[in-house]
Amino acid sequence: DILPTGWQAAEYAQIEPGDKVAVREKARKHLRVQEAATVAKDLDMVAPWCESDLDKFEGTLKSLPDRDDLPPDINENLIVELYSK
Repeated sequence: DILPTGWQAAEYAQIEPGDKVAVREKARKHLRVQEAATVAKDLDMVAPWCESDLDKFEGTLKSLPDRDDLPPDINENLIVELYSK
């Protein structure tokens, strides 16, 4: 439900710095999406490498994060394993 602006699902593989992403209009009405935006605003959970407008459900990737920018509990091997299936 989150795609770079103007992209179709088949085109979505990876975003690059400067790309703008937005939640589709239909998905904005989902309670879980609204709650996630509310929590992100309340807890100031926007990553430093992103710019966001949580009221509009959109944002821009400013830069790619460095490994040091990510939480220490992320296991890259599990992510690669999931997406390689």
